Order: sequence, then C-alpha cells, then structure tokens
Amino acid sequence: MSDTIGFDRATITKEIEALKAKFRNRASHLNTNEKKALNDCALKVERYVKESMTNTQTDPGVSYQRGSNSHHPSVPGKPPAVDTGRLRASITHRVVDESPTAAYVGTNLDYAYDLEFGTSKMAPRPFLQPAIDANEVWIRNKMSQFAQGKAGDSP
Repeated sequence: MSDTIGFDRATITKEIEALKAKFRNRASHLNTNEKKALNDCALKVERYVKESMTNTQTDPGVSYQRGSNSHHPSVPGKPPAVDTGRLRASITHRVVDESPTAAYVGTNLDYAYDLEFGTSKMAPRPFLQPAIDANEVWIRNKMSQFAQGKAGDSP
C-alpha cells in the first residue's frame, strides 16, 4: 500500500478550465440581469421626466412671444413647460458597462442645466432630480429584487 496520491496534470487543468468557464457564464448572466434591472430603472425615470414636462402647471399670469408662438412658462419649481418639444424629445437613458455598471438619464442640450438649476434671472424648473426622488422607492425595490435574484416588474 502506498501513501502517495497521483495527480494527472491534464485532468486537473481541464477541470480548472471548466470551472473558470462556469464562473464566467455566471458572471455574464449576472451582468445581463444587472443591466436589465438598471435599464428598467432608467426607463422609469426617463418616462417620468417626459410626462412631468407634458403635464406641468403653467403660470397663468405669464406669457410672452417667442417667434410666432406664445409661450406660457411653467411655475417656478415645477418641470419646464413644453414649448417646441426639443428638450422633452432629447431626454434619454443609457446603461454603461463600467465598474460598477451604471445607468444615466439626461439630455445633451446645454440649456437643460439652466432649467434644472435656474440662473440669476430665472428660478429653477427642475425635472431630473424630482423624477429620481419620485421613483426612489421603486428603484430601490427593483435593485433589491435584482440582488435577490428575482425578475420583478418592468416600468
């Protein structure tokens, strides 16, 4: 009887590679589910922003001409009123593969910053932060469902 144990290097290498492939597959699956959950959250915020602009309260006492159109601005502190629809149409979202994976909702229009935070001549008409605040519980629940491995509802 021998006290030595023999190892077949080729078999061990093959099993290690199989384990690596299994973990890569699990990580890929996790990453896909994480992206889906983040995409659902970002889409929910994007929709909220667009709806808030469409349904915002305008200031009945204020109106001014912008070209051939009469513009009725929103009440200060409320989302901006739709004039041409350019800002609303520019709101979009994306999920990026960074470390950590992240979702972004926003616009590439320069004047959006002035509307969100105001200027020395105009009170803020925030639309992004209120959308996140209004959906915070839903977002936390969605990400909690993801962390627990549950699918959950789409936005």
